[in-house]
Formats: sequence, C-alpha cells, structure tokens
Amino acid sequence: MNYTYDPAGHQTSTTAAGRTLTYQYDPAGNRTRLTWPDGYNISTHYDPLNRPLSLKEGGTVPLLTLATYTWDDLSRRTTLTLGNGTASTNSYNAQGKLSNLTHDLAGTTNDLGFSYIRNQRGEITTANPLNPQSNWNLANPPKAAPPTASTNTPPSTATPSPTTPTVICKAMGCGASVAWANVG
Repeated sequence: MNYTYDPAGHQTSTTAAGRTLTYQYDPAGNRTRLTWPDGYNISTHYDPLNRPLSLKEGGTVPLLTLATYTWDDLSRRTTLTLGNGTASTNSYNAQGKLSNLTHDLAGTTNDLGFSYIRNQRGEITTANPLNPQSNWNLANPPKAAPPTASTNTPPSTATPSPTTPTVICKAMGCGASVAWANVG
C-alpha cells in the first residue's frame, strides 16, 4: 500500500495493486470527494458549520443523492434520509440526550421507533417501542444476565414482555439485548 498526503496532512490517495483511490478536501479540511480507479466518485457537501448535508454519487447526470442530513441548532443530527426515501429521525430531551429514534422505511407502514428512559446518570435503562402495531416483534426475549463487576445496576428479575425490548446497561454503555424478527 502506498499513501500520499497534501501539505496540510490530508490523505490524498491510497494505492494498492496498481489501483488508486483519490481524496479531495475543501479549505476547511472536510473530505469532499472520494474517487475510485474507474472514475466513479462520491461527493459530500457541507454546511457553513462543516456538518455534512448530502452525499451524492458523481458518476451519474444528474447527480444521484445517496443521503441527506439535517441538524438542530446544537449540531445534533435530526434526520438522515437515504436516496430511496428511508429516513431515521432523532429527537432529544431537555438535557440534550437522545429521547426518540425512529426508522421510517420507504414504502412501508408500522415502522420501527423507540423512546428511551434514562436513569439519573443519563444512561438508557429502557427502550419502549413507539408503535405497538409495528411489523417488528421480539423473536426471543432476553433473559436477565447474572450480575457482574461491570453492571451498573442489578439485572431485572422481571420476566421480559414478548413485545418490549429489554436494555441492559453496563459500565461501558448501553446496548439493546434483543433479537428482532420481521413478522409482517
């Protein structure tokens, strides 16, 4: 592998097996274009605050939009919309923490979304489905794990509901311990 850099330290190319990827940047240092050896390229467009606004495929005319982004006044991403119309939307609580996350799959109904409940440390303790009629259901509800040194709180002794995901929080963060199956 061979790498080249511009005077500002930005990687401008990667070459392997005789094939080269090239990178271009704007004056703010944002990568604006990635070009493959065959000329295919992807361009990223930014707002004045250097947040990505769109990702476009440059090998077609007119340019094909692969993704668009919107941001709130605190530079938190509020939407990501893919070229096929699928959109993910984030909303935040007064403390600035993610409170709702929805996924609107293009051309479908009963899409997936969650509202989050947090403890006093701001850690997610529960993820509640926003749409009980969603096409998604738990395939195998998780069982409570035994306590470990990294567990923030003792595991729940409650039996998980077949339609409510259980979230187990550990010292390194929270993760949904659920298995989803499309039943719709």
